[in-house]
Amino acid sequence: MRAAASAAALLIAALGALRALSADPQVHLTVLDTDARISRKSPFTITWTSADIPPNTALSLRLYWKMADSGVRIGGKVLPGDTSRLLTSVFDAATMKAFMEKFKSNATFSTIESGSYVWDVAKFCAQNTENGHSVCDGAPSFQLQLILRAANDPCADNMRCDKPRRLFKSELSRGAISFIE
Repeated sequence: MRAAASAAALLIAALGALRALSADPQVHLTVLDTDARISRKSPFTITWTSADIPPNTALSLRLYWKMADSGVRIGGKVLPGDTSRLLTSVFDAATMKAFMEKFKSNATFSTIESGSYVWDVAKFCAQNTENGHSVCDGAPSFQLQLILRAANDPCADNMRCDKPRRLFKSELSRGAISFIE
């Protein structure tokens, strides 16, 4: 009887350890719970929380918006177009450390686990243009998009992929951004 109880306890402990090892990676934006007006001239800090991040994982932060006219018409109605621009990509701490050691750099860097990125809004808005206008002027409101994926994902940040993926999660901020001067 004791042997059976010990075996059951070992089995329960092993299952718990297996669940802990195979825990689902979690990453969530902790900024923009409500709408915000941010300056095109000041930096903006983007924060997130993470847990159970596996090795060789990448996180992409993107500025996301919908355009009223995508140019695609179905039944005479114009469909909205989804657009996004990359703000930055960060990797898990081990991957970033190995990358920085390759270049013998002691520079500080963001990782998925650190949960913070300072977005240089002025530089981004100036460098990202369409038809001579900043993309920051392109829509009445924008959201932040977070994409967690394997660092070697065959389709990178593409939402649609016809190849198998071991990890791909996307989240949009609950609140939206409107830009002010």
